Amino acid sequence: MRLNRTPDPLDRSARIGENDNWDKIEDNLKRVDKTVSDLVLESGGTSNLEVVQARGGKPVLNDRLNSIDSRLADEATQRENAIDSLESKKANKDDVNNQLNDISVYQINKNKGKLDETFMSDKFLQQMAGNTPVNAIPGKNSLVNNQLTEKAVTMNKTNFVEVVSDNLFNSLDVLKNSAFSVNTGLPNNSNNNNLSGFIPVNNGDDYSYKNVTRVGYYDDKYDFISYTQLDMQEVTEKTPNNATYIRAVVANSNLDTAQINKGSLKDFDFFNVRIPNYASSNELARVLISSNAPYVPNVNTQDNRVEFYAPFFIVQSKTRIQFDSDITIPLDGAGAHQYILYNTKTKSFRALRSSQEKNIDENELLLMMINRKTAFDVYKVFASFAYTVDGVDLIEPKINDIVDNKISQIEEFGNDTAFAISTEDIEGWYEADENETYDLFDYDTTKSNDMNAVFEALETNHPDFLTIENLGKDSSDEHYVFKIKTKPIFTEVPNYNKPKPKILIVSGLHAGSEKVSIFSVYYFLKHLCEDWQNDKFLEYLRHNVEFEIIYNANPWGFDGGDFRRNYNMVDLNRNFDYNWSEHGEGTNTYTGPYAFSEVEAQYVRDMILNNLDAMFFIDYHTNGSSGDDYDSLMWISLGDGPINNDNATNAARYTISKATREFVNRYNQPSDEGIFGYTTKGNSSRLSRSYALSQGVPACTLECMRKFPNDQDYNNPNAVKASTEYLINFLLNLVKEFRYNNVRKIG
Repeated sequence: MRLNRTPDPLDRSARIGENDNWDKIEDNLKRVDKTVSDLVLESGGTSNLEVVQARGGKPVLNDRLNSIDSRLADEATQRENAIDSLESKKANKDDVNNQLNDISVYQINKNKGKLDETFMSDKFLQQMAGNTPVNAIPGKNSLVNNQLTEKAVTMNKTNFVEVVSDNLFNSLDVLKNSAFSVNTGLPNNSNNNNLSGFIPVNNGDDYSYKNVTRVGYYDDKYDFISYTQLDMQEVTEKTPNNATYIRAVVANSNLDTAQINKGSLKDFDFFNVRIPNYASSNELARVLISSNAPYVPNVNTQDNRVEFYAPFFIVQSKTRIQFDSDITIPLDGAGAHQYILYNTKTKSFRALRSSQEKNIDENELLLMMINRKTAFDVYKVFASFAYTVDGVDLIEPKINDIVDNKISQIEEFGNDTAFAISTEDIEGWYEADENETYDLFDYDTTKSNDMNAVFEALETNHPDFLTIENLGKDSSDEHYVFKIKTKPIFTEVPNYNKPKPKILIVSGLHAGSEKVSIFSVYYFLKHLCEDWQNDKFLEYLRHNVEFEIIYNANPWGFDGGDFRRNYNMVDLNRNFDYNWSEHGEGTNTYTGPYAFSEVEAQYVRDMILNNLDAMFFIDYHTNGSSGDDYDSLMWISLGDGPINNDNATNAARYTISKATREFVNRYNQPSDEGIFGYTTKGNSSRLSRSYALSQGVPACTLECMRKFPNDQDYNNPNAVKASTEYLINFLLNLVKEFRYNNVRKIG
């Protein structure tokens, strides 16, 4: 503390400074007094300052020491407990070694290092390489389009495609040239057959089949259970109690007529699907392609559009809409998935990205669903009709057609052309004689001897043109089978070796129920004999084409023995030596014990073998399913292979298309029912048509109608008249096509 100095005691300011000094001294004395008082009071008034500080706030020093001892003892106890705990956790060496031997992958910290192949089993390495299945569930959003193989995702594995047709068989989703092993259920090669995908069914329920060769049953893991051989009969079978799926084998010739219905057999409809919840009218509509259309619908990836070629029809349920002009539909940008839609109200087409599917209008029909990896890479199309992508069948490219365009046209006979075909005018359409009643025969009462008598009368009246040969008895040994030959007169030219056009016809292989075809053969020959002078078409066929015709190949069946089979209960049209194998004993399509076991089939075989220079062979039938719907009145099933060129295809397409228009105009038929028939292509096993092709003769199966849908009675004179006109015009169109493209292709 520094006090003020007083230089002059009498100076006023000096006296004030002196007074301040006294104030400071008094203040310091007070502070000292307080400190001493505090120390004395804290120690009870008996200790000095150092002792008081040592007590640490305790009344006596011993109390503070006892407090320190107690705290130290507590800490020591805690440390001893911690040491005991650590001691108890110390690992035993043997235990550690044993645990190391049992260590698992799950105990490895993957963040502390990297796993290599030495950690993996051989099986796991194979699974990683894709050689065996890996049973793992992919993570959400981990799969993309290009990781899926073709047809890996089928409709039964989706929750957005719903079957709405009664028919469960999808003819557009099959493995071609395939069936399944009756031992393993696995697919195997089978020419001219088609194997369906897995069709979901209810176990223990009834399912009905028509035009299906065989059905296999599979459990929920797709393991094979058993099979039933159906041989194209109309049957109802109960699925096994453990069956979840079925697979069907269908011949090429039955692809468009096969059906599988739950419960009893329903009226035929085509397989249809829809996408629920997006529109009220969104069934996958069927597009019927006219046989007169140049191409089937095409997805054009280069121009990013879909093309429909006229004439074609859009059909949904009972609605049929006809289009006479080509339609082009631009796709909706580069979207991966596209819907092709037709609006029945605005009569317009459009494409819509699948991401906008909720914008489908209730009046729009769904025609196609196109799945694309990119705008130029279409990998799947859902449609109820045939289609191409950039002109190529996405399911199975038509290799034979491509090869045919590459190989040379080789003539089998002559120098420049295959046949000596007259150039007389046969352009136009033959119209059946309006003065002819076509009522000579009755389906129920006319017998085979009655048929023989009218043909014999033609021979008697026209012996220079027509001759009948008795081939021998049928398998019943009760009836005879006859063959008719016509003899057109040609001017012979020396050293000219081109054969005359010759057409072979057999009818009545299924004579018991298919009589209209036999009746129309008679009227065809009757018109050739009696009316040729008044008709240029008949004149041409009589004088320029040879015919050999077995008009009733199964007289026992014709007389009521069986609707389809011969006396030995054999389907004659399954007895020919083309991919023959025995099956179906006791069924309507029994093949017989061996190829050509039946004498009736031998007669047809010999006619083919004795006329290998024939221009064409026709197996003529009556379509047993015709009469109820217009689109099945006529059917032409074409052979497939290097010997069957485009002549038959063009003739078939034009005949059915033109016959439709003629029947509308002259037979009082409706104009809004589309085409009155269809064509198919393929070489089914054991058929007469397929056998002829195997011998180098172009061939087809030609089927006429039983009646028009608006007629009351089957097999009526109107149907016979129309079928006669149909047969004659198909013959004329064949000749015209061979004349324009006068060659038989061989490969």
